[in-house]
Amino acid sequence: MQIIGMNNCKEMLARMSNMPHLSIISAPRGAGKSLLIKRIATEKKLRLQYIGNKIDNIRELIQDSVALEEPTLFAISEGDTMSLGAKNALLKITEEPPKNCYIAIEITDINSVLETIISRGTIFEIDRYSYQDLKKYAIEVLGMSDNEDTSNICQIAITPGDVKLYLEIGYKDCYNFAEMVFNNIMKVTTGNAFKIKNRINFTGKGEGFPVEMFFNMMLFICRKHIDDPKALYIIECTIKALHMSRVNGANKEMAFDIWVLDCRLRRGEYYA
Repeated sequence: MQIIGMNNCKEMLARMSNMPHLSIISAPRGAGKSLLIKRIATEKKLRLQYIGNKIDNIRELIQDSVALEEPTLFAISEGDTMSLGAKNALLKITEEPPKNCYIAIEITDINSVLETIISRGTIFEIDRYSYQDLKKYAIEVLGMSDNEDTSNICQIAITPGDVKLYLEIGYKDCYNFAEMVFNNIMKVTTGNAFKIKNRINFTGKGEGFPVEMFFNMMLFICRKHIDDPKALYIIECTIKALHMSRVNGANKEMAFDIWVLDCRLRRGEYYA
Protein backbone atom coordinates (compact mmCIF):
# COMPACT_ATOMS: atom_id res chain seq x y z
CA MET A 1 0.00 0.00 0.00
CA GLN A 2 1.61 3.25 -1.20
CA ILE A 3 1.45 6.15 1.23
CA ILE A 4 2.98 9.46 0.16
CA GLY A 5 4.32 11.59 2.99
CA MET A 6 3.31 10.76 6.60
CA ASN A 7 6.93 9.88 7.43
CA ASN A 8 6.48 10.63 11.13
CA CYS A 9 3.47 8.29 11.35
CA LYS A 10 5.27 5.55 9.44
CA GLU A 11 8.18 5.80 11.88
CA MET A 12 5.83 5.67 14.88
CA LEU A 13 4.13 2.60 13.48
CA ALA A 14 7.45 0.86 12.81
CA ARG A 15 8.60 1.46 16.40
CA MET A 16 5.44 0.09 18.00
CA SER A 17 5.84 -3.34 19.56
CA ASN A 18 2.28 -3.33 20.95
CA MET A 19 -0.76 -1.91 19.21
CA PRO A 20 -2.50 0.75 21.35
CA HIS A 21 -6.17 0.10 22.04
CA LEU A 22 -6.97 3.70 21.07
CA SER A 23 -5.34 5.63 18.21
CA ILE A 24 -6.22 9.26 17.52
CA ILE A 25 -5.51 10.23 13.89
CA SER A 26 -5.19 14.02 13.70
CA ALA A 27 -4.88 15.92 10.40
CA PRO A 28 -6.74 18.38 8.14
CA ARG A 29 -9.43 17.10 5.79
CA GLY A 30 -8.00 15.33 2.78
CA ALA A 31 -4.70 14.49 4.49
CA GLY A 32 -5.18 10.72 4.23
CA LYS A 33 -6.42 9.74 7.70
CA SER A 34 -8.41 6.78 6.33
CA LEU A 35 -5.41 5.63 4.30
CA LEU A 36 -3.24 5.66 7.42
CA ILE A 37 -5.83 3.62 9.31
CA LYS A 38 -5.79 1.01 6.53
CA ARG A 39 -2.00 0.92 6.77
CA ILE A 40 -2.19 0.41 10.55
CA ALA A 41 -4.70 -2.42 10.16
CA THR A 42 -2.58 -4.11 7.49
CA GLU A 43 0.73 -3.89 9.37
CA LYS A 44 -0.74 -4.97 12.70
CA LYS A 45 -2.84 -7.73 11.08
CA LEU A 46 -6.16 -6.40 12.31
CA ARG A 47 -9.57 -6.79 10.72
CA LEU A 48 -10.79 -3.29 9.80
CA GLN A 49 -14.37 -2.22 10.41
CA TYR A 50 -15.76 1.31 10.08
CA ILE A 51 -18.55 2.33 12.45
CA GLY A 52 -20.62 5.49 12.87
CA ASN A 53 -19.87 8.25 15.36
CA LYS A 54 -23.29 8.39 17.04
CA ILE A 55 -23.88 7.30 20.63
CA ASP A 56 -25.85 4.23 19.50
CA ASN A 57 -22.90 3.15 17.32
CA ILE A 58 -20.53 3.37 20.29
CA ARG A 59 -22.95 1.48 22.58
CA GLU A 60 -23.25 -1.25 19.97
CA LEU A 61 -19.45 -1.39 19.77
CA ILE A 62 -19.28 -1.86 23.55
CA GLN A 63 -21.70 -4.79 23.34
CA ASP A 64 -20.09 -6.48 20.32
CA SER A 65 -16.48 -6.09 21.48
CA VAL A 66 -16.89 -8.33 24.53
CA ALA A 67 -17.06 -11.52 22.47
CA LEU A 68 -14.56 -10.60 19.74
CA GLU A 69 -12.52 -13.59 18.58
CA GLU A 70 -10.53 -11.81 15.87
CA PRO A 71 -8.38 -8.73 16.61
CA THR A 72 -10.37 -5.88 15.08
CA LEU A 73 -9.67 -2.20 14.45
CA PHE A 74 -12.88 -0.17 14.69
CA ALA A 75 -12.45 3.10 12.77
CA ILE A 76 -14.57 6.15 13.55
CA SER A 77 -14.58 9.03 11.07
CA GLU A 78 -15.74 12.60 11.76
CA GLY A 79 -14.68 12.32 15.40
CA ASP A 80 -14.94 16.12 15.75
CA THR A 81 -18.74 15.97 15.39
CA MET A 82 -19.35 13.31 18.04
CA SER A 83 -21.87 14.30 20.70
CA LEU A 84 -20.81 14.54 24.33
CA GLY A 85 -22.78 11.37 25.00
CA ALA A 86 -20.91 9.50 22.27
CA LYS A 87 -17.58 10.77 23.60
CA ASN A 88 -18.44 9.62 27.11
CA ALA A 89 -19.47 6.20 25.77
CA LEU A 90 -16.13 5.98 23.95
CA LEU A 91 -14.38 6.95 27.18
CA LYS A 92 -16.09 4.06 28.94
CA ILE A 93 -14.74 1.43 26.55
CA THR A 94 -11.21 2.91 26.69
CA GLU A 95 -11.12 2.54 30.47
CA GLU A 96 -11.03 -1.27 30.25
CA PRO A 97 -10.72 -2.16 26.54
CA PRO A 98 -11.61 -5.76 25.61
CA LYS A 99 -8.71 -7.96 24.52
CA ASN A 100 -9.24 -7.92 20.75
CA CYS A 101 -10.80 -4.47 20.46
CA TYR A 102 -8.80 -1.60 18.95
CA ILE A 103 -10.21 1.80 18.04
CA ALA A 104 -8.97 4.52 15.68
CA ILE A 105 -10.74 7.86 15.61
CA GLU A 106 -10.25 10.43 12.83
CA ILE A 107 -10.25 14.11 13.84
CA THR A 108 -9.32 17.45 12.29
CA ASP A 109 -9.17 19.44 15.55
CA ILE A 110 -7.44 17.87 18.56
CA ASN A 111 -9.22 20.39 20.81
CA SER A 112 -12.56 18.71 20.03
CA VAL A 113 -11.48 15.54 21.87
CA LEU A 114 -11.97 15.11 25.62
CA GLU A 115 -8.69 15.35 27.50
CA THR A 116 -9.52 12.11 29.29
CA ILE A 117 -9.78 10.34 25.92
CA ILE A 118 -6.50 11.88 24.72
CA SER A 119 -4.77 10.65 27.88
CA ARG A 120 -5.76 7.07 27.06
CA GLY A 121 -4.79 7.16 23.39
CA THR A 122 -1.80 7.38 21.10
CA ILE A 123 -1.86 10.40 18.79
CA PHE A 124 -0.82 10.03 15.15
CA GLU A 125 -0.49 13.61 13.93
CA ILE A 126 0.11 13.63 10.19
CA ASP A 127 2.91 16.02 9.21
CA ARG A 128 2.28 18.86 6.79
CA TYR A 129 2.82 17.67 3.21
CA SER A 130 5.73 19.13 1.30
CA TYR A 131 5.44 20.49 -2.22
CA GLN A 132 7.41 17.43 -3.41
CA ASP A 133 4.96 15.06 -1.66
CA LEU A 134 1.96 16.73 -3.26
CA LYS A 135 3.52 16.81 -6.71
CA LYS A 136 4.38 13.12 -6.44
CA TYR A 137 0.76 12.40 -5.50
CA ALA A 138 -0.56 14.54 -8.38
CA ILE A 139 1.60 12.83 -11.01
CA GLU A 140 1.87 9.25 -9.74
CA VAL A 141 -1.58 8.78 -8.21
CA LEU A 142 -3.85 11.19 -10.09
CA GLY A 143 -1.99 10.95 -13.41
CA MET A 144 -1.60 14.72 -13.80
CA SER A 145 0.97 16.12 -16.23
CA ASP A 146 4.22 17.62 -14.98
CA ASN A 147 3.44 21.18 -16.07
CA GLU A 148 2.95 24.70 -14.69
CA ASP A 149 -0.69 24.12 -13.68
CA THR A 150 0.23 21.04 -11.64
CA SER A 151 3.12 22.94 -10.05
CA ASN A 152 0.79 25.81 -9.09
CA ILE A 153 -1.83 23.48 -7.64
CA CYS A 154 0.79 21.77 -5.48
CA GLN A 155 1.98 25.14 -4.19
CA ILE A 156 -1.56 26.13 -3.19
CA ALA A 157 -2.79 22.79 -1.80
CA ILE A 158 -2.29 21.74 1.82
CA THR A 159 -3.23 18.06 1.48
CA PRO A 160 -3.55 15.42 -1.26
CA GLY A 161 -7.32 15.86 -0.94
CA ASP A 162 -6.89 19.52 -1.88
CA VAL A 163 -4.96 18.54 -5.02
CA LYS A 164 -7.75 16.18 -6.05
CA LEU A 165 -10.37 18.84 -5.31
CA TYR A 166 -8.62 21.48 -7.45
CA LEU A 167 -8.51 18.94 -10.28
CA GLU A 168 -12.22 18.07 -9.94
CA ILE A 169 -13.63 21.57 -9.42
CA GLY A 170 -11.38 23.38 -11.84
CA TYR A 171 -8.14 25.05 -10.84
CA LYS A 172 -8.19 27.53 -13.74
CA ASP A 173 -11.71 28.75 -12.95
CA CYS A 174 -10.83 29.34 -9.30
CA TYR A 175 -7.53 31.01 -10.26
CA ASN A 176 -9.22 33.41 -12.69
CA PHE A 177 -11.99 34.23 -10.19
CA ALA A 178 -9.52 34.92 -7.37
CA GLU A 179 -7.44 37.13 -9.69
CA MET A 180 -10.55 39.12 -10.55
CA VAL A 181 -11.42 39.49 -6.85
CA PHE A 182 -7.88 40.65 -6.01
CA ASN A 183 -8.02 43.33 -8.69
CA ASN A 184 -11.50 44.62 -7.84
CA ILE A 185 -12.51 43.98 -4.22
CA MET A 186 -11.34 47.46 -3.13
CA LYS A 187 -12.69 49.22 -6.21
CA VAL A 188 -16.33 48.11 -6.39
CA THR A 189 -19.19 49.12 -4.10
CA THR A 190 -19.73 47.21 -0.86
CA GLY A 191 -22.89 45.65 -2.28
CA ASN A 192 -21.02 44.32 -5.30
CA ALA A 193 -18.16 43.12 -3.11
CA PHE A 194 -20.57 40.93 -1.17
CA LYS A 195 -21.72 39.34 -4.43
CA ILE A 196 -18.38 37.49 -4.41
CA LYS A 197 -19.87 34.94 -2.04
CA ASN A 198 -22.43 33.89 -4.67
CA ARG A 199 -19.56 31.86 -6.16
CA ILE A 200 -18.46 30.39 -2.80
CA ASN A 201 -19.56 27.07 -1.29
CA PHE A 202 -19.85 27.19 2.51
CA THR A 203 -21.47 23.80 3.14
CA GLY A 204 -19.48 21.33 1.04
CA LYS A 205 -22.64 20.54 -0.95
CA GLY A 206 -23.70 21.90 -4.32
CA GLU A 207 -21.78 24.20 -6.64
CA GLY A 208 -19.22 26.91 -6.01
CA PHE A 209 -15.62 27.06 -4.83
CA PRO A 210 -15.14 25.65 -1.29
CA VAL A 211 -14.37 28.59 0.98
CA GLU A 212 -10.95 27.32 2.13
CA MET A 213 -9.99 26.52 -1.45
CA PHE A 214 -10.83 30.11 -2.41
CA PHE A 215 -8.89 31.60 0.51
CA ASN A 216 -5.82 29.49 -0.31
CA MET A 217 -6.06 30.61 -3.92
CA MET A 218 -6.25 34.25 -2.77
CA LEU A 219 -3.02 33.76 -0.80
CA PHE A 220 -1.38 32.35 -3.93
CA ILE A 221 -2.60 35.28 -6.05
CA CYS A 222 -1.36 37.78 -3.44
CA ARG A 223 2.09 36.18 -3.39
CA LYS A 224 2.15 36.35 -7.18
CA HIS A 225 1.40 40.10 -6.98
CA ILE A 226 3.50 40.76 -3.88
CA ASP A 227 4.79 44.04 -5.34
CA ASP A 228 1.23 45.38 -5.41
CA PRO A 229 0.82 47.65 -2.33
CA LYS A 230 -2.44 45.98 -1.23
CA ALA A 231 -1.15 42.38 -1.45
CA LEU A 232 0.33 42.14 2.06
CA TYR A 233 -2.79 43.61 3.62
CA ILE A 234 -5.09 41.13 1.80
CA ILE A 235 -2.76 38.31 2.89
CA GLU A 236 -3.20 39.44 6.50
CA CYS A 237 -7.00 39.53 6.13
CA THR A 238 -7.10 36.14 4.41
CA ILE A 239 -4.97 34.36 7.02
CA LYS A 240 -7.26 35.76 9.73
CA ALA A 241 -10.34 34.50 7.83
CA LEU A 242 -8.80 31.06 7.31
CA HIS A 243 -8.16 30.70 11.03
CA MET A 244 -11.75 31.74 11.78
CA SER A 245 -13.24 29.30 9.27
CA ARG A 246 -11.19 26.34 10.52
CA VAL A 247 -12.41 26.50 14.10
CA ASN A 248 -14.63 23.50 14.86
CA GLY A 249 -18.27 24.55 14.39
CA ALA A 250 -17.32 27.91 12.83
CA ASN A 251 -19.81 29.91 10.78
CA LYS A 252 -17.84 29.95 7.52
CA GLU A 253 -20.19 32.39 5.80
CA MET A 254 -19.78 34.89 8.63
CA ALA A 255 -15.99 34.49 8.45
CA PHE A 256 -16.22 35.25 4.72
CA ASP A 257 -18.36 38.37 5.31
CA ILE A 258 -15.81 39.65 7.84
CA TRP A 259 -13.06 38.98 5.28
CA VAL A 260 -14.85 41.11 2.67
CA LEU A 261 -15.26 43.98 5.14
CA ASP A 262 -11.66 43.68 6.38
CA CYS A 263 -10.28 43.76 2.82
CA ARG A 264 -12.25 46.93 2.08
CA LEU A 265 -11.43 48.64 5.39
CA ARG A 266 -8.27 50.28 4.06
CA ARG A 267 -9.28 50.75 0.43
CA GLY A 268 -8.79 54.51 0.78
CA GLU A 269 -5.05 53.94 1.25
CA TYR A 270 -4.76 52.25 -2.14
CA TYR A 271 -7.48 53.92 -4.23
CA ALA A 272 -8.26 57.62 -4.00
